[in-house]
Amino acid sequence: CGRIGTGKTFVTTCWAGEIGIPCVVLKNFRDKWQGSTEGNLEKIFGILHALGQVLVFVDEADQATGRRESGAGDSGLSGRVYAMMAKEMSNTQNRGKIIWVFATSRPDLLEVDLKRPGRLDVHIPLFAPQNDKERAGLFKAMAKKLKVKTGTLPAIPADFDIGGNEMEAMIVRANRRFDLQKGKKKSYKRLLTEVMADYRTMAHRSKLEYMDMVAVKECTDSRFLPPAYRKLTLDEVEQRILELERHMR
Repeated sequence: CGRIGTGKTFVTTCWAGEIGIPCVVLKNFRDKWQGSTEGNLEKIFGILHALGQVLVFVDEADQATGRRESGAGDSGLSGRVYAMMAKEMSNTQNRGKIIWVFATSRPDLLEVDLKRPGRLDVHIPLFAPQNDKERAGLFKAMAKKLKVKTGTLPAIPADFDIGGNEMEAMIVRANRRFDLQKGKKKSYKRLLTEVMADYRTMAHRSKLEYMDMVAVKECTDSRFLPPAYRKLTLDEVEQRILELERHMR
């Protein structure tokens, strides 16, 4: 879990490739016909059992897994989806065979029953780079992804609290300016420096911090937390979450 742009999907994909077992991405299984959604989910579970050992990745899990108490607008479908997911994930006969991985920027919206040990045992938070070294390393990685020579990269400003998505956006913008130049051309490094000077980070800072604090709260092992968050008590985290909720209303 963690704020948007911290690489949750990318990390899961890399891990799935390294552990050497099939990976299934659970996508849209809902249907407009009464009973079809539940039937689709039963078919998916049957396929998972047949695979023997498999990793099941659910992206944007807070939207996909349903709610215990669904509104009347969906005729109770969300509640039935939740019940089926909860039952399947808690089946001890599947332990070591079906590995469930949820990714979400809002783990607080997941039902508590789904997050309990036995269903989702380990909660790993991901954050934006916390220091200059981490920022520089991620910036180089994003440049390599976009086939930009790392020697042409300026330093990331220390006050840039951004993740890989915004770094990628800056590099793409610089690439576009470089390709559209006419006449005397500026160097790529100079253009990227100008882009960084003009760049405005995402305006929704309170929401991003809220996602960070919720990820801290949900973390199941303090070793996963950066030093700045590791020293916070649960009461302090809860208090900050309440302050942010009041601010965002």
